[in-house]
This record gives sequence, structure tokens and C-alpha cells, in this order.
Amino acid sequence: MLAKLGESILREHSDNAVISIGEMIDVSVDLVICDDLATVRSIEVFDQMGGEEPLDKDKILVTCEHFTPPSTIDGAEIQNKIRRKAKEWKLKHFCDLGRSGIGAVVAVNKGLVKPGMLIVGTDPITGALGGLGCYATAIGAGDVAALWRKGSIHLLIPETLKIALNGRKPEWTDGVDISLSVISQSDNDDDASIYEFNSQGAYDLTLDERLEVAYFIMESGATSAIIPPSAELFVQLGLPAEQTQTEHPETIFDNDVSINLNELKPMVALPSGENEIIPVEDIEETKVDLILIGGGLGGTYQNLIELDSILSRNKLNPDVRLMVYPSSSDIYNIAVREGIIGRFVEAGIMVCAPGRGPEGYGNHGISAKDEHVLINSSLNYEGIVGHIASEIYLAGTKTCAASAVTGKITSAREFV
Repeated sequence: MLAKLGESILREHSDNAVISIGEMIDVSVDLVICDDLATVRSIEVFDQMGGEEPLDKDKILVTCEHFTPPSTIDGAEIQNKIRRKAKEWKLKHFCDLGRSGIGAVVAVNKGLVKPGMLIVGTDPITGALGGLGCYATAIGAGDVAALWRKGSIHLLIPETLKIALNGRKPEWTDGVDISLSVISQSDNDDDASIYEFNSQGAYDLTLDERLEVAYFIMESGATSAIIPPSAELFVQLGLPAEQTQTEHPETIFDNDVSINLNELKPMVALPSGENEIIPVEDIEETKVDLILIGGGLGGTYQNLIELDSILSRNKLNPDVRLMVYPSSSDIYNIAVREGIIGRFVEAGIMVCAPGRGPEGYGNHGISAKDEHVLINSSLNYEGIVGHIASEIYLAGTKTCAASAVTGKITSAREFV
């Protein structure tokens, strides 16, 4: 049996010829992604360590994504401190306001990612890059400071949970529905595992779907989520044609979780207090006041296309406020050139700055008391996008788009 991909990547980035589950090993890192909120803390710890400037500076990507733009003096000061330090260190990959976005997406936009890399970051959203055949995981701000100084980091070798995606998903479902189905079928005891996908259904996912699935799994508590690369993925990433032949483990596992995509239903995660994932059909007719597209990886280019496809043929319900947060400035600019943003504005959709949106600690579009909120991001715990007494439901982009038309949580089956 070929080695599991996650374990292979960890071993290749260490000096250990053999690694064992539960072992802590010292590994080199190909890329470290630092968001504005955590980077300022990493700088403070690095200074306390007596560091002058980081080793391997070209491996550091710093993004401004939580305060976009800052709505408080504290937020402005945080970004300004990072800005000054990035200039002092002459960081090659510092992305300031207007040229930034969600770190994992920016890394792909800038061509910094290729399968087989070991990537760490200050936010679980870094785990999205596992969808591109990388080992990607989150570490603390202090760990980042230590990495800047030493050039390597200690990581634990976790168990691997094997996930099979079989068949093809219906056109009214998307990556969020896959993720919620996997999460609902996996055991809480497996949260600290590597979730490694296999089978043709996983290889067939689009680039954006790969990012979305890996991110949702990571946010659910996994150490990392990995989807092995396909030849098409190498092409999409703009990598040399000869690299499309790179081997990757396609071993047929005894899978821990198997999802029949042919029978996949639109899913919804209920407000955090209920801690339950159910099919959308079980909760249709629930009213919606506010819909948020974006924040985490909800504002990918594919998601904007899917939203545009439904809303350009149907009117936005007058009782619904719909806000969109593109995942990066590059995605925003492409959507402007293609007329997508213009159509959103004409439809009555509020298009906001690229970044974390309301997840950025109350910067934009927060909800009021007792409102029903539907989001396509990965976080729906109480208070994350506004009043602690608002109810936050989580679903895929197509479900969100259909719900924006009807004014209630609705499957997109009749809209695609």
C-alpha cells in the first residue's frame, strides 16, 4: 500500500526516514500565511525573542483581511504596525488593503502554491490549501514567531481518517453540501485527524470546491484535510505540463466515511446552540432576513458565478438584505471586468470590500437581535456576525442564492 499523502508530505519535509503516528517531528515549511489579526502578536513575540528579521522571508505571506478597511482605531493601529514592520523587513509578499484578501486565496492568486507543499498559517482557513494536495494546518502566533527565528517547526503526526467521495453531485449542490455531509457522518473523536480524500469524486472537484471542502473540514476540528491533486489541477495552477505526471497516492483504502455524491442533498447547519446538520428540505419555510456570501471562502470566483447565475434570472426578495464579500481583490477585479459586480449592484445586492466581512470582528454587515441570518461561510456560532440573539444558519452558495429569491431557506433544485 502506498503511503498516505499527508504522512508522505510530513516525512519529506523532515530529516526522519521513518515517522510514526503520535510522534512530534521537526519539519521545514514551504509557506507561512499570516493574517493581520495574528501577525501583530507574532511580531511582539518575535521581538521578545530578540529576533531581528525572519529567516526565509520569501516564504512569508502577510494579508490584511480582518480589518478591511479598519472600522476602529485599534484595527488601524494593528495594520499600521504590520505595515511598518513589512517595510523594515522588506517582505516580498505583504498584501496591503486594496491588494489583499483571504490568505489562502491570495496565496493561490499569487502563484505561491503547488501540490506537495507543507504550509502553515495563523488561521484555520490556511487548511483550505490542503484541497490542492498540500499539507496545510494552523499554528499559533507564538509558533509563527518561533518559525520566523528558527526556520523550522515541530508538528505532531496525527491519525489519518479516510474519506471516499463516489459518483457525481447534483447540480443544485456544492462544496459546502459535501463538507457538511462528511462532518455529519464523521465521529467527534476523529477531529484531530488528517482527513484524506480519495476516489474519483474527490479528484473531479473544481479548484474552488477543493478549497471550500478542505476549509470546512479544517474548521470542524481536523488537523488538516487533503485532497490529492489531479492532472487538471496542475494545469489550473499554471504549473509546467511535466508536473501533471507527478505521482500521488491513489490507494484504495478501507474508508472511514463514504459519501455517495449521486444522492447528495443540500444541507444546512442549524444555529450553534442546536449543533445539528440536516437536509435543507427539513427546514424549508424558515424565513431569512440577512444573507452573507463570503467571509471565509464563501466569496470565491466560482461562488460569485453561481450567485450571479441565479440572481440574474430571478429578483432579490425585497425583505432580504444580501451582502457579498469577494475572497480577494483579484477575484473582485475579475468580477468587475466581467460585469458580475455591476449586475449585483443593479439587483440590490450590497458588494463589500474583499476580506473577512462581518467575521472580521464586526466590521461590516452585522445582524440585529432576533434576525435570521444565512451564510455560506464556515462559522455560525452565536455572535460571529452580529447580535448574540440572532440565529445563524449555514448552507451552500446555491441554497443561499435560492433563499435570497424566496425570502426563506430554500433548495436551489428549482433554480439551476
